[in-house]
Amino acid sequence: MSNLKNRDSLVNPLLIVEVFSPSTEAYDRGEKFEYYRSLDSFSEYLLIAQDEIAADHFVKQDNIWTIREVEREVRLATIGCTLAFSQIYDRVEFGAEKEPHS
Repeated sequence: MSNLKNRDSLVNPLLIVEVFSPSTEAYDRGEKFEYYRSLDSFSEYLLIAQDEIAADHFVKQDNIWTIREVEREVRLATIGCTLAFSQIYDRVEFGAEKEPHS
């Protein structure tokens, strides 16, 4: 394990939301997520792409993690919130082919 424990202070998180870049994606999905999973309270992880409209939603139920690719919106059960891509990427400019659907 890297120095992640020494750099970041997480106290009983339920949900962690991160924006990743192409250069951090492997770390965010790998070693960092492995560390987060060691936190007992942690049960929901949303990874949002920086360079395209895409996100993955990880949820722990009965100690098993599942992943769902977000299509238009994501329901974050731990905080009772639904986020649409149009909200997540508000004021982010992409080419016409990457515009979020309302």
